Amino acid sequence: MKRPLPLLLAACACLPGAGNPDDRAAALAAIEAHDSAATILFGERVLARQAGDLAILDGVAQALIAAGDATAAQRGLNYALRIEELCREMPEAAAPPGRRGIGHALVLESRATAALGRIEEALTLARRAYETFPDADSAREIARWSERVGKSGAPPSVPAGDPMAFTLTAPGGGTLAMAGLKGKVVVLDFWATWCVPCRAQHPLFLEAAGRFRDNPGVVFLSIDADDDRSLAAPFLDEQKWPGPVYFEGGLARALGVFAYPSTIVLDKRGQVFSRLNGFVPERYRDTLTARVRAALDLP
Repeated sequence: MKRPLPLLLAACACLPGAGNPDDRAAALAAIEAHDSAATILFGERVLARQAGDLAILDGVAQALIAAGDATAAQRGLNYALRIEELCREMPEAAAPPGRRGIGHALVLESRATAALGRIEEALTLARRAYETFPDADSAREIARWSERVGKSGAPPSVPAGDPMAFTLTAPGGGTLAMAGLKGKVVVLDFWATWCVPCRAQHPLFLEAAGRFRDNPGVVFLSIDADDDRSLAAPFLDEQKWPGPVYFEGGLARALGVFAYPSTIVLDKRGQVFSRLNGFVPERYRDTLTARVRAALDLP
């Protein structure tokens, strides 16, 4: 079960009034482990007390929509509508981060509506998602439901989704051609200067990277997702984060990254091997270490 979370969902933030923190931790762990049943069980316990927890809303909505039955799809649709409502209420709703969250909610609504058999409506929602924030997910939904109703029309210039086709730029002006990293396991940590959880997570990423410092087959890259690139250099100086650091330059969209922090592990062929959306502080380093080692073991 894929887990792209909308931007601005503080996936690891402790929310006031969220009730039993053990339920929230269990829900986040279930989302990370792609355990749909546990995601729904623990996630709905959290939502019964804190209906506005966006990270949990997203995980539960996706799990329900993927369940494949009409009752679950309707519940998933209700949660997706709640996500859209909350994203539209945010001060950033008109800015790119807010539009990304709204677009993601509309994609979920499209999938849920299709699961309920309303394909024309699903196509309309997918088109609204693409108009709100054009990305690979909304484009795929347009293509999927267009085919079902006999209409043509995935939008032009849909991102190919091949991370190794990108050339990234560093804050200091250097560049990195991702194609040159084929044959290595590449670990990408996506963050933004405004993302408070990122400030707690990224040092853990660096600690995990330190475990592979003597392994030439692994590359760890820090990826800044800010729209305003001028924010990066002073932020990096303030936080004292070492490099290498690069601007995302469309890579986040191609990889379906909707929330920060997000960590993507690419295998030696440049394919997505694993993704961590948000983080559980007590488990992040060991979880990432295990996934990198598993990617290294692949031929």
